[in-house]
Amino acid sequence: MTFGRAVQLLTVGVFVFTCARPQPELREDDLAYYTRMLSSPAFNGRESGTLDAYRAARTIAREHKRNQLQPLYSGSFMDRFSIELGSEADGENLLTVTLDSEQKTFPITPVPSAVRSELTGELLYASFCLRSATGSELHGLPVRGRVLLCSRYAPGGKENQKFQREMSFQAKLQAAREAGATGLIFLRGADGPVMKTEDFEADLRGNFPAAFVNGSELYDLLPWLRTAEQDLLAGKPVKEHGRIVGSATLKTAVKEKKRPGFNVGAVPYPHEHGRPRVLVGAHLDHIGRGDFSSMGKRGRIHPGADDNASGTAVLLELGAYLQKNPVAGLNVEIVHFDGEERGLLGAEIHATRNEKNLPDYMINLDMVGRLRKERGLHLQGADSGDERWRDLLLEAHSRSSLGQLKLDFMPGGRGPSDHSVFYMRNVPVAFLFTGEHSEYHTERDTFDTLNLEGLLGVTEFTLEILHGIASLSPPVNFRRAPEEPLRAAFSWKLRLGIMPGNYTGNDGILVGAIRKEAPIANSGLKEGDVIQKIGSESILTMRDLMRFLDQASAEKEYEFTIRRKEEVLTVRSRLWSGR
Repeated sequence: MTFGRAVQLLTVGVFVFTCARPQPELREDDLAYYTRMLSSPAFNGRESGTLDAYRAARTIAREHKRNQLQPLYSGSFMDRFSIELGSEADGENLLTVTLDSEQKTFPITPVPSAVRSELTGELLYASFCLRSATGSELHGLPVRGRVLLCSRYAPGGKENQKFQREMSFQAKLQAAREAGATGLIFLRGADGPVMKTEDFEADLRGNFPAAFVNGSELYDLLPWLRTAEQDLLAGKPVKEHGRIVGSATLKTAVKEKKRPGFNVGAVPYPHEHGRPRVLVGAHLDHIGRGDFSSMGKRGRIHPGADDNASGTAVLLELGAYLQKNPVAGLNVEIVHFDGEERGLLGAEIHATRNEKNLPDYMINLDMVGRLRKERGLHLQGADSGDERWRDLLLEAHSRSSLGQLKLDFMPGGRGPSDHSVFYMRNVPVAFLFTGEHSEYHTERDTFDTLNLEGLLGVTEFTLEILHGIASLSPPVNFRRAPEEPLRAAFSWKLRLGIMPGNYTGNDGILVGAIRKEAPIANSGLKEGDVIQKIGSESILTMRDLMRFLDQASAEKEYEFTIRRKEEVLTVRSRLWSGR
């Protein structure tokens, strides 16, 4: 390799570094090496709680050691913690149905958020158990105190866009629990999906007995069930809706499933008492083969080159540079967080274990590998310190090679990444990211999509922030931001089916990318268009868009007024209720 580092890929898929080297400057080829390595098939998508994430963490620790950084955690570069993955089968899981004098027992698969339980109650068939904006199939039924039996999907089957959200197992479980059911049995065919604990919201985990049973196994005992399911899918009412099937005993035998997670921490040069301390962080994990949080094809490696091999690479390169070139008057620690994709777990553990020794500042790099000139760099957290904090960030930006590009300040300090943990503990933060894209959380987030020159610019900007902090006296005072962004500003599940190219503009919504699965993909809308009106509603800001979507209909076709360069055009499309 041209950057003076010998590397060998062993048959077990672990990269081994053979030597450390001086670091006189920040270098693009180093960043290329790190991102290519971490997003390679060798690490299988770096899913937290797996051997793959452990090997990635160990490799990162080894590189810091070879670059002569010191360990952060009591003599170790790695800090182990426990990742809770819900529940898994632990013994017999059975459904026994008693109908008149006939009794039959079926094997079941507990929902991965189920609790260990054994209950007996009347089994009530409630069709799809669907709750939608137009009403609930559970309304008027004697649900309370009973076990529900629910068919899959919704009228029209799994492709019905109208009920994409409502037909999910999560939504049906929520509806059953709130209606007073004591348990839930989902009918599942041979092609039924395998559910993961992460598919369930936190408040649906660990508090409700629920399981899957193969529907074909119930047909002999309940011969009407096959026809009822066919009629439901065809949109026909069924007379069995609300029928008390008989008595059911639901036995779920599960145990808590935990796996180890590993944060990696390093100190580039010795700390000195009295200096301000900065934590520079990035998460090392991704989503493996997409068994949870995938926006692409499950079962394929989701490499996570931008998310977040890019931020991890910046930390590795920055650490090696700082070891040879300390920032005078500043203590720096570098932390690679595990478990970010599962809910900021590693950052929360790190902050909790260091509650009485929190840093004075936190810089977070997450998805910084796709810099685009027309969008510039996004930064959240300028409002998390006094007015000098924003000025410092602007000055650091102007001194870096990114100075000619736009620096897009997002309001607030809370976002779906690790900096939020520190912001909520009154630490001024700076969250850097280069924006969303259609490859996010898919198998297409690969090394060849990265802008390595831009990634080098982000690294230089981060270094300039450190120098700015070192020259600032007294340190910035934390303050709570006056405004937090809408959650959808960070969401890649907007019902337009687009990914915005900016979040803070006031003259329309720039189309950064279009989801090919969304209806709007066939409307003629193009990347780079600016949406300025939907129907009769002016859409000039993200808040305008969110207010519109809150009241919009999934069934209605809307006219979109867009600006394309100097032209004003219209396209028509339905909204999108998909993921």
